[in-house]
Amino acid sequence: MRNVTREYWLQRRAYMDGHAAGFARAQAETVRQALEAQVKAREFVDAAEQQIVSVALACVQRVASTLGPATVVKAMLVDALKAIKTERQLQVSVSQSAAKATRAMLARWQQEHPHVVVEVMVDGKFEPFGCEIESELGRIELGLRKQLQDLSAEMSAELSRAAAAPVTMPADGSDRALGQAP
Repeated sequence: MRNVTREYWLQRRAYMDGHAAGFARAQAETVRQALEAQVKAREFVDAAEQQIVSVALACVQRVASTLGPATVVKAMLVDALKAIKTERQLQVSVSQSAAKATRAMLARWQQEHPHVVVEVMVDGKFEPFGCEIESELGRIELGLRKQLQDLSAEMSAELSRAAAAPVTMPADGSDRALGQAP
C-alpha cells in the first residue's frame, strides 16, 4: 500500500511539473506571438502611414473646398482671435476670395473689442484658403495649407504612438482580452 501511495504522489508530481512546464511554454509562445504581431503592426503603419494621412487630408481639403474660402478663412480667424488678448493692432492678410467675408466678420468682432485696431489686407501671395494675422507681438500663419501641415504632423505622430504601444501580458498569466479570469 505504501508503494501505491508513493507511486500516486510521484505521478501526481510529474503531472503537475508537466502542467507547469506546458503552461510556461504556452505563456512564452503567447508573448512571442503578441510581440511579433506588434512588430508587424508597426511595419504596416510605417508602410501605410503616408497614405492614411494623405487620404484624411484629402478629405479635409474636399470638405473645405465645398465650404469655400470665405467660410474656411473666417472659421480659422474666429478660432485664432480667441487667443488674442493683449494685442492692440492687427493686420489680417487674406486672398481676394475671402476679403469680403473677413471684413464683415472682423467688423462684428471689433464691436466687442473696440480697443483693437484691425486692418484687412488683400494679398495676392495667398491662395484662396490662405490667411495670416500680424500684430505687434508677431505673425500667425492660419491658412488651410498650414493647418493641414500641422494636422498631418499630428496624425503621423498619433499613428506612430498607436503602433508603438507596448504589448503587456498580465503577470498572473490570465488573458483578460479573452475574458479569462485570473
